Amino acid sequence: MRNSCARKEVGKMVRRPVPPLVNVSRAYFYTGAAQRFPFQVTSCGHFVVGEGFYTERDKREDYQLLHTLEGAGYLIVDGVRREIPTGSYVMIDCSRYHYYAVNGNHWVYDYVHLAGDGMKPFLDNAFTLPLLFFPSEDTMLNSYMSTILNTHIQDDIVGYSQACALGASILNEIVKECERSRQLSAKEIGEQGKRNIEGALLFMRCHYMETITLDDLVRETYMTKYHFCHRFKQITGMSPYQFLVRVRIENARKLLMNCDDTLYAIAEQCGFGDAGSFIRHFKRITGQTPGELRAQYRKRIGEE
Repeated sequence: MRNSCARKEVGKMVRRPVPPLVNVSRAYFYTGAAQRFPFQVTSCGHFVVGEGFYTERDKREDYQLLHTLEGAGYLIVDGVRREIPTGSYVMIDCSRYHYYAVNGNHWVYDYVHLAGDGMKPFLDNAFTLPLLFFPSEDTMLNSYMSTILNTHIQDDIVGYSQACALGASILNEIVKECERSRQLSAKEIGEQGKRNIEGALLFMRCHYMETITLDDLVRETYMTKYHFCHRFKQITGMSPYQFLVRVRIENARKLLMNCDDTLYAIAEQCGFGDAGSFIRHFKRITGQTPGELRAQYRKRIGEE
């Protein structure tokens, strides 16, 4: 093991020495025996950087996990900029060109570089890099990062095994955090989708007398037509058209019992194109024609 205030970098790296810059890092230079382990912790450290700091590099044969403690940074990979705010973790494939820098006047972060034959197969099957996520404050990942930063890893078989175990624990915790984040996102999307569908239901109840198209409803929800129809049926048990017809029939029932308008007038007031369509839908849903319902209601009122 070798302690140093500057990390040994492989490939291209450019760093502008803008104060204040505190680089407390630890680099491990393993023998060939260590490289036979599937996961290796090759270096780790704690950075406190000021305005103007950046790192630009590629062609390193390892991966970097970076955890923002204070302030913020940003990462550019494949021409896409991603923000790295306080509390976030980002995993970077250092073989690809990447650039990261402070976003503002300060940035405090911990990092660990991981290598080994097991890294690429594991990450290729688990995520699409760069991976960015926001774990809870009590996540075990924070504990593993702290352990690595505060542990003296011996340059022997016990140290290699310890480094491999820590690397595997970190990757396992990332998988669990990503799954937790996906479940939370799915729940939030589900809740938002339900609110969107409720907005569409309200729209139909308020505008049932008008011509309403699927495009009109989709505009109310900001969803695609496919996802809108799928989510709508999940929540209501019917298609948007079936629901709209039932809203129109319910309002037609009220008119039939409370006014003397003709069936043609009621059909028009409730959004049906013609009386024939109105009568067919009415009988299918209620089991009787509009005329039969009106006659039955008036007879009951007369008897009372």
